[in-house]
Amino acid sequence: MSIFLNAALQYAKFGFSVIPISPGQKNPPLIPFKEYQTRRATPEEIAEWWIKWPDANIGIVTGKISDLTVVDLDKYKIEYDPTIEEEFFDSIETPTAVSPREGHHLYFTYCEGITIGSNIFPAIDIRGEGGYIVAPPSINGTGKPYKWIIGLEQNRAALPASFLASYNNINNSLINNNSKTIYKSSVSLHDVSSDLTGAYGAYKCLHEGNRNSDIFTIATALVRGGLDPDMSRQVIEILANNCTPPYDLKEANESLKSAFDRKNKRERNIHEEIREYILQQKCLHETYISLTSCLQSLQLLTRQEKSAAYTSFNRLCNVEKVIEKHSDRRGEYRIVDNEKDKSKMDLLVEPEIMEVPVKLPINLNDMCVISPGNICVVAGSKSAGKTTMLMNIAWANQNGFEVVYLNSEMHETEFKKRMKKFAPLNKWNITGYRCNNDYWDYIESDPHKIFIVDYLEVHDNFYEIAKPIRKIHERLGDAICFIGIQMKVGASLGRGGDFSAEKARLYLTMDYNAEEKRSKVTIYDAKEPRPPFDNVRGKWRNIKIINGHSISPFLDWQW
Repeated sequence: MSIFLNAALQYAKFGFSVIPISPGQKNPPLIPFKEYQTRRATPEEIAEWWIKWPDANIGIVTGKISDLTVVDLDKYKIEYDPTIEEEFFDSIETPTAVSPREGHHLYFTYCEGITIGSNIFPAIDIRGEGGYIVAPPSINGTGKPYKWIIGLEQNRAALPASFLASYNNINNSLINNNSKTIYKSSVSLHDVSSDLTGAYGAYKCLHEGNRNSDIFTIATALVRGGLDPDMSRQVIEILANNCTPPYDLKEANESLKSAFDRKNKRERNIHEEIREYILQQKCLHETYISLTSCLQSLQLLTRQEKSAAYTSFNRLCNVEKVIEKHSDRRGEYRIVDNEKDKSKMDLLVEPEIMEVPVKLPINLNDMCVISPGNICVVAGSKSAGKTTMLMNIAWANQNGFEVVYLNSEMHETEFKKRMKKFAPLNKWNITGYRCNNDYWDYIESDPHKIFIVDYLEVHDNFYEIAKPIRKIHERLGDAICFIGIQMKVGASLGRGGDFSAEKARLYLTMDYNAEEKRSKVTIYDAKEPRPPFDNVRGKWRNIKIINGHSISPFLDWQW
């Protein structure tokens, strides 16, 4: 029985209404789930679903049917304010799950009248009647699981009355009213300061009990709108003085300061993104960069994001000296090479190891030399045999090296099945880890080790593939690493294009021909051809994968 099916059946025993969700995703459900808002699926139905979709994520329908309301705290978002959590939930003990992005799902008993709400407070959602929540051990697209930090053995608490009061206030004042609500970013000082008493009667905001959250929400809107700090302070103080009863000015200004602090945090994140972008360009041996290209590549499009980017470029140019202005061209910069002396090489002593005696399939050893510290990339299209190639490298070298295999794609059971196609498990001598990210944490400098990453996943912003490869390279030292990446059928390079090749000393592509049922292996690049060759770039040969483990080559290498 799969872990998903077992968990789904356990949730059904708790009285939850369970539904299957698309594998690796939060939505959509794999079935129309309206029916299961009023009746719970039987164990037979649940088993049938997970037999049909064994990797389906698990959804729990919220609302009356499951006696369940869930508060979703998106703690990873910049606008998240921990003081709201402290105010409402700090002393509450209730089942809590952590999402792959480190958000928290708080499970409470059903509360009548609660439906579905997004950003009811900054970065806080709620799921009640008509909704569902993804439950452990479901995984996201990168393979990270949802986990319990307080399990279901803990009785579910009721939603705190203070939270309900604030929720109802926000729901009434923000959702059901028209264009005059003072929460709109287009509000003027005149609109705010005139006839506030009349506004209370219509909108029931800025009253005792919800003044703190109202002031906080308005402060966030002012900061996001780019209002000058002094004017923002005047607006907040006008609002605080006209609350019912008046709100403490010190606390009001603390809310404003918190909003500006979160904005600054976002700007710091943009600064790190831009720094990483510049380092990637530097690794590609680019000399000049433009502000416009950076903004486009990182999709920094809003006024606030562009402002943060201008600040970052100014800091990188004038404080950190990573870049410098290029002549008089506006927005053009030169990348400064200020790390020349950090890794000075001793060029007078012969190295201990001239070549790593690694055994490579399909006579690749005749084509190229592998030296200490090399990264070798194997980019393969679907069914081309990328994993077979990497497992052959592991099998052939396990007695001469300590082979560390970082597997992101296969469950342990499936991986063992692949191993047994080569030989019984007791004939293998490798160390394996289930790993979906932070591969570099497993890497260490040891000339007796071979590391294999199968495979390095990047789902969007493919240019970012350079970042994990660079981090692996920084840790590698005298060891060597083979990295598998995905490639589109017919492409000349794997995902990320040139960014995937910048650190590779050997770069292979494997493309599957469905009609001929064979794969074409091409040496896209080999930085150190084996004599007598002075260049093997572009050489190729066809292979056929037999029984998921054997590689049968056709002819010899050719151009």
